[in-house]
Amino acid sequence: MWPRTVSARSLRDAMPDVALRLESEQLREELSRLGIRFIYRRTKRSSCFEIDMTPDHVLRIEPVDRGVNQYAEWFSWHTEERDGQPLVKASIRCYASIRSGQSRNEVGYALTIHGETIVDLIQCAIYSYKLFSGTEISPKSSNRKNNR
Repeated sequence: MWPRTVSARSLRDAMPDVALRLESEQLREELSRLGIRFIYRRTKRSSCFEIDMTPDHVLRIEPVDRGVNQYAEWFSWHTEERDGQPLVKASIRCYASIRSGQSRNEVGYALTIHGETIVDLIQCAIYSYKLFSGTEISPKSSNRKNNR
């Protein structure tokens, strides 16, 4: 007999390629809504976003977790208790690397971070990079309506 409900984890495990595309699309939509200039790259088992930053830097974020068949996973879920009730929360886990204009092929700074939204990830990377290098960076805005 078939179960009445299927968990998110079971569904992701059954179709890791579809899950990766859906999770990446959700993040792509968030970045588009923010009006940030970025490039979306996809391989068979992973994806990444390269966000243009001022002055002349690039922030690259890619999923840090791996699941079934080594497909990348952007999101992790955990349960918190609120008012005595279990509440499932999602967090985005990624590897963030920052390259400067002089050495676009070399990573100048990198860290693993997590947050509830793409904005949390970008802010954490910016803050950490400033502490590390003393350089303030910020995302460049896009003049296009759609970054596909």
